[in-house]
Amino acid sequence: SGVLQYAVARGGLLTINPVRELEPIQGGTRKKPRAFDRKEAAEFFAKADADKYARRGQLSQLLRFMFFTGTRAGEVLAIRWQELNLTGSPVRVSDPIAGTMDIPPHSVWISGNIVRVTGQGLLRHEGKTFASQGIVGLPPALVTMLLVQRPSGADEGEPVFPSTKGGWRDPNTLEASIRRLCVRIKVEGFTSHVARKTYGTALDRAGQSASQGADGLRKASVRDTQEV
Repeated sequence: SGVLQYAVARGGLLTINPVRELEPIQGGTRKKPRAFDRKEAAEFFAKADADKYARRGQLSQLLRFMFFTGTRAGEVLAIRWQELNLTGSPVRVSDPIAGTMDIPPHSVWISGNIVRVTGQGLLRHEGKTFASQGIVGLPPALVTMLLVQRPSGADEGEPVFPSTKGGWRDPNTLEASIRRLCVRIKVEGFTSHVARKTYGTALDRAGQSASQGADGLRKASVRDTQEV
């Protein structure tokens, strides 16, 4: 509408703005946000762990990480071993883009996001929004899983959940793998964002405020945690 109004007012290319003549779009019913309860999550993990393809591609481990940290798909793929502190003491790490951070014991620093850019391939950038970066604590079971998972001699700059070739994993490929997994294990209505919403729901049920929930989910606005 703005572009067409410019054509009317400045360019003389149009006599009227056709967008202004349109009726407002009437949207349908918004899909209800989905989160797993404790039983659904346990059943989902059991089925994913039993799937040989999910085990082979570290998909079940990756999904666990998303459930227990609330990370987005691109964020979990951007985590390098240097952003994980699996020790009992603080660790200082530096990144040329994200800067320097003191990571507390048993925590992860969410400092980046993986995206596919046309003509350039997969790139790691500083995050979806200014609030995307942050420290997230890791539960003991997740710390143990990651310690077992880490390859001997792994470089600090290597991704925790790499592609089959050892580089960045494509978020689109990850989403496709999740869809195929759900077909195989007969789970309906699951997407990677269900894991994030489950994490947010757990924060809410633990008594955290909307502001605390937004901080935990690293959201720029408290709107979702207030309304959803």
